[in-house]
Amino acid sequence: MDISPQRARSVRERAEKEGHILEPAWTGTRVLVRVGHPEPHYLGYDGRVDGPRELYDAIVAETKCDTAIIDGVLVADWKDESDLEVDDHGNAYTRQFGGRQIFAAFDLLEIDGESLDVHAGDAVMYFPEANVLVPHDHVAAGSNTPASKAIVVTVAPCSDGETARNAMKSALRTE
Repeated sequence: MDISPQRARSVRERAEKEGHILEPAWTGTRVLVRVGHPEPHYLGYDGRVDGPRELYDAIVAETKCDTAIIDGVLVADWKDESDLEVDDHGNAYTRQFGGRQIFAAFDLLEIDGESLDVHAGDAVMYFPEANVLVPHDHVAAGSNTPASKAIVVTVAPCSDGETARNAMKSALRTE
């Protein structure tokens, strides 16, 4: 499989809706980690990237599979959040931790030889953006949770956003 890490997109011009959380900006090197190799295998935009053996071994142990391809970022100087602590004399302070190297995983692209690509006839959506596609009464039996894994969608070209919203509302009423 000849793939490379996903490139960052430009910042949107308009503000996000309230309650919408964007992926944080990570300072580091975007890489694919390929699990299933005897040596650490980090692949960046321009080929192999050096990374620590211990971190690779931890990623391999956590994946619990024979092979995998994971997209993410190697962060060289990650600092954990400091908690407020109190010493023996009642003075408040924050403990400073040294930086450590981490891998922030974003997407699992392949596992045990099976690609997790979207197949013809399937659709992939991100939440909460796709919540508008799930009818309020479309819930799983027993748990009463939104049944968003079995939503019928139709993809059609539209000339503007208002037309698209109206078409979507109309389709939801007919389901």
